[in-house]
Amino acid sequence: MKTNTSIKKYSMPRIEVIVVEAENGIAVGSARVQPYNSNYEIFEEWDEEPKTDRAIDW
Repeated sequence: MKTNTSIKKYSMPRIEVIVVEAENGIAVGSARVQPYNSNYEIFEEWDEEPKTDRAIDW
């Protein structure tokens, strides 16, 4: 018969909550997508610019 000689002290579980409130959204003003021009002509192709490796200042 085995006896339990090491009794551990009980510690109650703890739940923590952090409330984060954002005004409208995280990336609400980061980009604007407009699939048409001022005459409401819909763009059907992508305009690609040449690849440039440069540092972008944020």
